[in-house]
Amino acid sequence: MAAAARRSFVWQALGFYVLALLLSLASSVLLALAGLPFGWVMLLGELIGVGAPAVALAYLTRRVLDTRVFVSPKGRIMPWVVLVGVSATIVAVQKGLATRAALGDPDFHQPIPSDFATLFLVVLAAPITEELLFRAGIQRLFALQWKTSYAVLATAFLFAVFHGTIDRFGETFVIGLFAGVMFVRTGNYWAPVFIHMICNTLGLVFLAHPKPLWFVLNEGSALAFVALAVWGAYMAGPKPAASIRGLMRRLRWALFGATGPERPYGPASRAAVATFWGLATVLFFGTIILYVFGRQAGVMGARGRITREEQEWVIISADDAIVHSRLTPAAWPLTSPTLTIRLPYEEAQLTSATLDGLDVTSRALPGAGYELARPDAATSEPEALTLAWAMPLAAVRLADGRLAVKAQSLRPVRFLRLTVALVPGCGHVFPGQPGKTHMQVLTHGSPQETQDFGRCGLGVTRVGDGGRPL
Repeated sequence: MAAAARRSFVWQALGFYVLALLLSLASSVLLALAGLPFGWVMLLGELIGVGAPAVALAYLTRRVLDTRVFVSPKGRIMPWVVLVGVSATIVAVQKGLATRAALGDPDFHQPIPSDFATLFLVVLAAPITEELLFRAGIQRLFALQWKTSYAVLATAFLFAVFHGTIDRFGETFVIGLFAGVMFVRTGNYWAPVFIHMICNTLGLVFLAHPKPLWFVLNEGSALAFVALAVWGAYMAGPKPAASIRGLMRRLRWALFGATGPERPYGPASRAAVATFWGLATVLFFGTIILYVFGRQAGVMGARGRITREEQEWVIISADDAIVHSRLTPAAWPLTSPTLTIRLPYEEAQLTSATLDGLDVTSRALPGAGYELARPDAATSEPEALTLAWAMPLAAVRLADGRLAVKAQSLRPVRFLRLTVALVPGCGHVFPGQPGKTHMQVLTHGSPQETQDFGRCGLGVTRVGDGGRPL
């Protein structure tokens, strides 16, 4: 016991945290250079960078930390785990959306990934490996020499910084906080794992459709769900002793109430504490600096290349449509004064192109391609490239009369949105919605840049002489 008392468990926790950071970065870079798909890079990087240090830490501390936390959870706590998980998800998503709005992206939404590797990572692999490292490992090592509340908050902070972007800091801190609280309250590793799974799974849905779910993703609802989460944590763990009275003391018990001594090995050394706060400060402000300068340099997906396209198919008659494509961000390649685009159909014809309102001259290329020349008056960081192209509907009309188009962008992008607009008298309607003139028919994201997002029906049908759908 004397040897353990002299050892700084905070040093061990920080060492494995730094190891996980370095392994995650190095493995992701090497896997990307090997040409693996983005989803598999993230999944294998998680298993190598987080899973391996987590397993090693659990093995090395098996004689110091209680291994009974890994037994199956009691059925009594599961309803409270679900309640805390759902409540924490709503609070986390609301804080994440508020942060992105403050950073200049009020319309943020994130399409649900469609590849197996990314879904497996988000729903299963990340919760298991990250909770093994952060809650079952780092938080428990902190709690051996710090108060439980300090251990939970410090671990949640490191967990948020580990995810690497300032726009996700708030949401990941909330998830880490409630995962840590439930680990303390239940004394079971699987409770924070299930909470993490719930947060990641529901978070995919909430972030894909934030506007239709505004009635729960607002500040008032977030406060109510914070109260629900605290109540769920209180009910999941042991009840306080009769001597614990008063609202604040019971609130502290609901969040950090422990069944055993908080610091059995005495306080951590001053050097270890100073190192923790020094590392935390460097990581936090380093993340902010990388975010700010990364956006300006085009490193973090802002202006280095086109990453998003919005297409609006405007049906103007029974046989023709005009398609408006807006590409953002649209910084011109630094090595060339021209940019090449390719329309999805040979029958299509480019009619106009503008860059931030400046007319762009174009030259036709074989295979529905066009070379666009950068206007002399354009800024070094244009905001949007807008194009219009004419499209005969005969090329996209199916045998049964419906319209189905290629969901294809003009340049490789990571996100494509497709909407349909009907001009009065165009000879088409949305079935069952005769008064509707505008509809979004596709929102699709890809972890890697691509031009092909599959096929998509436009959801309209022709009308006969009597004005009824054919």
